[in-house]
Amino acid sequence: VTVKDIGGELSATVNYPDGKAPFTFTNPYEAGYLQVKKADSANTTTLLEGAVFTVYSDQNCENTVTTLTTGQEGTAISEALPAGNYWVKETKAPEGYTNDGTEATKVTVAACKVADAVTCTFTDTMVSAVTRVYAKKSIVGNVPADMTFTFELTSDTVVPMPGANGNIIVVKGGESKAFGDITFTYADLGGEESTVITYIVKEIIPDPKAKGITYDEASHMVKVALAYDSTTHALTATVADPESGKTDWGTENNPVILVNTYGTTGAKLKLEVGKELSIPGAVPATSSTFSFELSTTTDAPMPQASGNITSVTGKGTAEFGE
Repeated sequence: VTVKDIGGELSATVNYPDGKAPFTFTNPYEAGYLQVKKADSANTTTLLEGAVFTVYSDQNCENTVTTLTTGQEGTAISEALPAGNYWVKETKAPEGYTNDGTEATKVTVAACKVADAVTCTFTDTMVSAVTRVYAKKSIVGNVPADMTFTFELTSDTVVPMPGANGNIIVVKGGESKAFGDITFTYADLGGEESTVITYIVKEIIPDPKAKGITYDEASHMVKVALAYDSTTHALTATVADPESGKTDWGTENNPVILVNTYGTTGAKLKLEVGKELSIPGAVPATSSTFSFELSTTTDAPMPQASGNITSVTGKGTAEFGE
């Protein structure tokens, strides 16, 4: 800067080196990118659409920077962000899933290209519901107390079933018992908000059959009503048969009832009596009639009508009723 006194007035002139323009100071802007990925907790190769994440600039999650929603590929990427620390929090789970973590995750974004964005993977669990089907053996007649009966839970379609051998139960007469737990997930809805899943309860008939037992050979239908609440992200499974009006058919309070009948097979028997005189060589007159009565000292079965009375005329034999 050159200062001159010109006739009592001062003047100042700025001279730039080599005649260049005024100095320019440049601060480089360092920006990076953040990518979120949402996966199924049971199978992390299954990526989920519709998860919403909020990105904050502070640990208390008060200053929102941006919001990211995963697409069909299960991922979402931010616009350019100044390099630095951020906190990412899932604020809405995908349909049919529950948020596995409610705490914010700290992420450091460094200067990079979009292809090199820092990636955070989060998992959610598909909602599920558990229920049971109950069945009971009813006996008409008396059977030995230790006699058992076997039931099987099946279906004509591919549906969730109890684990291990939970679809088989063994009961005694008058006893009610539950099949194993049946676990349903959001996927069982088939894309609908509600559906009905049908099961069949049958008795396994032994071979050979027990003597005197008439088995229940019917197929008893049980239905499970499955419904999803998108507001609460809750899945419910209710044992019911809405078509027949039995709203709790197959529950603990109203089990499926399989009826067997027990009764011994009838046996016919005729008793024969005869009349002879004790005098040697004597023969009863042909006009003589002798009557006989059949009785019992217990509650044993007796001939029907008057079959417990019979008679013999002269010498001979006669039969009581069956």
